[in-house]
Amino acid sequence: MIDRYHAWALEYARKKGAGQDARDIAHDVLVALLENPPEDLHSGSLHALLGARLRFRVLDSQQGRREGARELSSKLRANETAPSDRARRRRAARQAVEALDQLCSTERRLLRMRYIDDMRAVDIAESTGQSAAAVRSALFRARASLRLLLGLGA
Repeated sequence: MIDRYHAWALEYARKKGAGQDARDIAHDVLVALLENPPEDLHSGSLHALLGARLRFRVLDSQQGRREGARELSSKLRANETAPSDRARRRRAARQAVEALDQLCSTERRLLRMRYIDDMRAVDIAESTGQSAAAVRSALFRARASLRLLLGLGA
């Protein structure tokens, strides 16, 4: 299924405005469909279902970026640098480090390459000798593991 629909999903995500996140969004939506397919799925309705899920995911991504920028802007204007805010940030950072330490070394390395080194899945694939699809899938699983460790759900 992935081979058949991947190119279409990628192009569709780009057309809907996903930008550089299009590849990750398309991959995540396809993997989610594979892992948890709807019971009433017919072959003719797969494009419609995939399109709807891609649209929602792209909109969520765009909205998250806007809200994050607005939140940062409002915090800077409100000058939220009180000791309690700094303590909360330190506590959250400590929890994140502890959760990262609980991940296996491969998951930690992939997350570091993706988010700290700011490498794309394709670049990670080249440096590790894996396919880009395998890297995206491993990143998806690593993020899910990290969310569970942080108590944020799957």
